[in-house]
Amino acid sequence: MAPVRAGLKNQPPIAGAILAGGGSRRFGADKGLAETPQGPLAGIVLAALRAAGVDPVVLIGGSSELSAALAIPSIPDQNPGAGPLAGLGTALGWASGVTRIVVAPCDMPLITSDVIRTLVNRGNNTVASIAMVDDRLHPILACWPTQRWAAVKGLLRDGERRMQAAIETGDYVAVPVDSLAVRDADCPEDLALLLNSAPVDLE
Repeated sequence: MAPVRAGLKNQPPIAGAILAGGGSRRFGADKGLAETPQGPLAGIVLAALRAAGVDPVVLIGGSSELSAALAIPSIPDQNPGAGPLAGLGTALGWASGVTRIVVAPCDMPLITSDVIRTLVNRGNNTVASIAMVDDRLHPILACWPTQRWAAVKGLLRDGERRMQAAIETGDYVAVPVDSLAVRDADCPEDLALLLNSAPVDLE
């Protein structure tokens, strides 16, 4: 797995990874490609990451069709079928040439660059910043120090599948975010409801 160090100059940027390795069974099709007024659903996440200055960005486990639609690389999930913790492990391994990586799922239609910026600004190279809604952490949307790779690999090797377990691998700060920003679209009906609730000035 090639790190992102190659080709970078000066201080490496904060990288981004969009988790797209799920089976989309409830959605009935590749949810990342689901059409929205802003284009493919995963494109909303990509736009929020880029607007927040996160670059480069890759898909983790995404299809070749989704990769082509977004014009970003797709990195094969190193533990397919093992859930988002495996996706995080793959992302951390890919980003071993930088100090931090923002990880987000492909199906958050109301995610914004402000949320991403807040996550980036609250953490640092050793402290993870994790989205929180109503006192509940949402580690599927977080900015992770890439030094956590070894610990997450160990979790996966031991058969761990809970994303919450990644939180316990080091220090973190909880970052309160709007509940709509972390709502995911598990089915077309969810997506329609979320899009209908979007603010007028949604990016």
